[in-house]
Amino acid sequence: MAETNPVPDQPVAVTYQVKITPRLILAIVGPYVGEKFMEQVKALGPVAVFLFLFQIAVLRSGVVHATTVTLGLTSVVLGLMFFIEGLRLGVMPLGENIGATLPAKAKLAIILGVAFMLGTVATFAEPAVATLTILGGSIPYAKAPLLFDFLNQRTTMVLFLAAAGVASEPCRASTAS
Repeated sequence: MAETNPVPDQPVAVTYQVKITPRLILAIVGPYVGEKFMEQVKALGPVAVFLFLFQIAVLRSGVVHATTVTLGLTSVVLGLMFFIEGLRLGVMPLGENIGATLPAKAKLAIILGVAFMLGTVATFAEPAVATLTILGGSIPYAKAPLLFDFLNQRTTMVLFLAAAGVASEPCRASTAS
């Protein structure tokens, strides 16, 4: 039988005449962004309701500056949305890759060492530690001498102990199973 579709000598150029408009961009990106936004609204909703009820019931101050609170919550939701998306796209693939390849190529001692190191680095990177150090200066020595001592003179020791505790958790969990 003879071929009905001969192979052309030159490659065929295909062009598309798609006009990219803001409406098209919104139609493509909108559902995805809306879904991610609603995930964070659902996660933040119970906290916002609790704070609202706490302000009304316990503080008895009513809703003060509702516009400011709404803009603040919206900013938190948007920030969390971008942060979580960055984690999903940037950090999670790296973690999955390490988690898939490290056990196959390393012994248990190396895996535990890497887990300990990552836990320690994560603790040192935690911004709340710096905040505790700053707030430690406002604690009067006469009212809480031990807390004053830990947050002002022994900050490094507290940081290392917290890092060791956080870092040893994956090691303890992996040896228990």
